[in-house]
Amino acid sequence: MGSFTTISCDLADHDPAFRRALASVFTNNSSLMATPNIIQQWEKFCPGTIVSVLTGETGSIVVVIDALDESGPEPSWSHILSVLGSPQVAKLLSSFRLLMTPQSLPDIQAVLNIAPHVKAVSLDDVPAAFTERDICLFISVQLKGLEDIREREVSQIAQKADGLFEWASLACEYIRQDTTGELVKECFSNATVCVSREGKSLVDNMYHTTLESVVSKRPTALVHFCSMMRQVLYTLEPLPINGLDAMC
Repeated sequence: MGSFTTISCDLADHDPAFRRALASVFTNNSSLMATPNIIQQWEKFCPGTIVSVLTGETGSIVVVIDALDESGPEPSWSHILSVLGSPQVAKLLSSFRLLMTPQSLPDIQAVLNIAPHVKAVSLDDVPAAFTERDICLFISVQLKGLEDIREREVSQIAQKADGLFEWASLACEYIRQDTTGELVKECFSNATVCVSREGKSLVDNMYHTTLESVVSKRPTALVHFCSMMRQVLYTLEPLPINGLDAMC
């Protein structure tokens, strides 16, 4: 999610009344569609447009912003935070709900913790049993219909995930893939051999298992893979093609 234009367009796709109200905002002001100014986007798109269509027939609006801290450069999401923590948002809460999932970074906490209309919940405070239940449900959906994957296997994967949805997602992707020439049961066994209980090691081992299944171990293939990854990891900023040629 990079801007309130995304939210507005998504809402317009799902609600004809909102779409008509949004179209009126753009009338004689088409430059708003391309503006990178977060504050201007909010002022022009959301409050007036939402209020104009919030009726009993429309029902409640729920907007999900996942991984806010990964939505762009820090100034971008800090501006979004300043808007979402403002009193103007509180006025919309009778029929409007916003769910955000950022990391608990100090600047994010500083803004949201002082906003009276924000309810903050840390996943660290959620009982482990609830997290494992949710991961079990996620795995069940992801691996539904696969041969040899039943309730017992789902429970084993969830326990091995140790509360990490990322690991569970990687494991499911690895088990579902059909490019390795291995049976589902063999992929399941490979994914669950990681014995470390430390989250970092679990994820690292899962990535290692996945890469081993898709990257040839032949020397030339490994050289090409390492060369490609070296360029990706070393390039903090985009390089011109002649710069990449020089690196190669």
